[in-house]
Amino acid sequence: MKWILFSGINPSVPAVFSYHHICHNNTQRVCFRDENYFCICQQDHYRAECFMLDIEHDFCYKCLSGGKCLQGDLEDPNDFICLCPSCHQGHQCEFSMQAFGFTLD
Repeated sequence: MKWILFSGINPSVPAVFSYHHICHNNTQRVCFRDENYFCICQQDHYRAECFMLDIEHDFCYKCLSGGKCLQGDLEDPNDFICLCPSCHQGHQCEFSMQAFGFTLD
């Protein structure tokens, strides 16, 4: 996930209303964030669905391997998801796929 600051063309329109262009112009991107929003690109990369993000309260520190942790219900410590970096997976990004490879002989 990358930190993206996007200034819209028209300063009277909040930048978040233009964030669908980020997904549309980069089909490899799955999600991104700015200082106020966490956005997920739709599967067809036509639009971004953005959610308010309060970094002070919404982040947790339960993910491994440099994964980003997002807290769901603040009252439930088990309600979180990890956004894993490349080559890592699992509920807490605990599995590394870097040791695996294949060759075409």
